[in-house]
Amino acid sequence: MGTLAQLHRSDATAAPPQSPARAALAEAIAARDAANVRLSGLHGVADRATRNVRTAQEALDVAQGGVDAARAADGRAATNALLAGTATPPASLPAARAAVTAAEDALAAAITARDALQAETAELEGHAFYRDAKVHTAAIAVMRAEMEATTRALIAEIGANDARRADLGKALALLVSHGIIKAQGPDAMPGVLELQCRFDSMRTFPFFDRPGASQTAAAWEAAIAALEADAAAPVPVLK
Repeated sequence: MGTLAQLHRSDATAAPPQSPARAALAEAIAARDAANVRLSGLHGVADRATRNVRTAQEALDVAQGGVDAARAADGRAATNALLAGTATPPASLPAARAAVTAAEDALAAAITARDALQAETAELEGHAFYRDAKVHTAAIAVMRAEMEATTRALIAEIGANDARRADLGKALALLVSHGIIKAQGPDAMPGVLELQCRFDSMRTFPFFDRPGASQTAAAWEAAIAALEADAAAPVPVLK
């Protein structure tokens, strides 16, 4: 039977098995990380996009003011030409109106860019929980597939070793709380419910309480976190 120290160890030297579960985990991690990188980039340019809209609006205001100025200038030029008996100079109003059109187009483009950025940011932020949950589910699937022998040994040791029952029971509670093993149903791990029957009440059976403080549970919680960051991370094993 494995010892507590052995339960804490991970086979960090051997390459993890290549499996559909690990491939799915790697895919989920890649999608989550790519979305997070994209979201970070969007946050980095959000202020610039807002400033661009403000700058374009200010430029449009100036251009619209230029139309009034051009109209007034053209009027004065025409009046002076009449007084002097000379030809009326070319009007500046068309150019001013063209400047307004260009400024309106620039403002519309800036608004479109800002709105698209904000919409994508909102979508990525809104789905962050689901991306993380997908990674967690995939990590749990890896542990479920690769830890059957370990969890069976753990169940046996909990039943046989009074001194370690509280610590190991809480570690087993962690596995059940994440769905790595099942206590009931057609795919239940044999021996889990049998352990409960050895105690007078639920209160005295740490497995069915919340995981709580346990060195073994903490080590296995860390293994889950490691898998959520790296699909090649090892799972706890018994030597």
